Amino acid sequence: MNRFWTEVIEPLARAAQPKIMVEVGSDYGVGTEKLLGLCKSTGALLHVVDPVPKYDADEWSARWGDSLVFHRELSLDALPVIGAMDFVLLDGDHNWYTVRHELEVIYGQTVAAGHPFPLILLHDVGWPYGRRDLYYDPDTIPEEFQQPHAAIGILPDHSDLVPNRGMNGHHFNALSEGTPRNGVRTGIEDFINDHDDDFTFRVLPVFFGLGILYRTADLKDGPVQLVLDALSLSPGLEELLRRVERERVDLTVAHHERLANYEVSQARVASVERFIQNNQVALGELGNKLHQTRNELDQTRVELADTRGRLSAWESKISVRAAVKLERLVTTRAPHLASFIKKVARRVRQRVNHMRSAGVR
Repeated sequence: MNRFWTEVIEPLARAAQPKIMVEVGSDYGVGTEKLLGLCKSTGALLHVVDPVPKYDADEWSARWGDSLVFHRELSLDALPVIGAMDFVLLDGDHNWYTVRHELEVIYGQTVAAGHPFPLILLHDVGWPYGRRDLYYDPDTIPEEFQQPHAAIGILPDHSDLVPNRGMNGHHFNALSEGTPRNGVRTGIEDFINDHDDDFTFRVLPVFFGLGILYRTADLKDGPVQLVLDALSLSPGLEELLRRVERERVDLTVAHHERLANYEVSQARVASVERFIQNNQVALGELGNKLHQTRNELDQTRVELADTRGRLSAWESKISVRAAVKLERLVTTRAPHLASFIKKVARRVRQRVNHMRSAGVR
């Protein structure tokens, strides 16, 4: 909602001269700080409602003193204790139940108590949450008021959610849009229809849509009405803004998808890096075992060569002894073969001597 500050929020707030201002949904406090600066200059009091602010609310309360009252709780718990209020910004939980009942509580604190209805600015009355519920925490919404929902992305022109596409897939989004009791704008329209008062509801169709709600009689012909008249759009200009907003939405969705793809890629890279780190020790141990195995294999080869040498030497000795014994046997028992046996024995000795000269032991 901070994008509307210069052209919408500040001019309306200065024209309305509120004493009690309320901001529901502070987030990082960018718009909150501007509201507090305005309160300091006008003497107004700002009630900020946010169960999970993204800044140190205690430090802010100490710094801004009497200009700030911080409510670290849900809006439907905080609004009833604030009392009458003059200027309200609603940008909290974007669903029918919350918005519809926020408006009912505000009505009870003001009109039903005899006070004027405040000027209310409501964010996200356009796509994507004008006609579709968003639940930051479904457990805070009564089950009978919940739409079927899932943490799946949303795309323009798609009533159903689109897995692995679109934007806000990390939030719980209603499965379909445009059904009864579904979405911020639907909640506003149902509130208006349920009351006899004459309400005016205007929409600026940019930056996801800003709704301006007030009771017509409360602002008639006043300074606030002059600012509202200056914000009036001709049909042609309104259509042009809708087309510009659609192009901006398409670019925003494309950016969300690229960011999501980048985050997925980063997660995969981190997973691979963790795998490498977790296995570096195991790989080192495996390398050491491989080196040890190679050394053992080399030692085995040396021992095998030595064994082969010993076997050859043993075979040589056996061959010589056998030749000598055979020569003696033949000489004594078969003299006619003596000459042949001597030749064989001589060749055996020559072969053994040749093997020894070649280094075989």
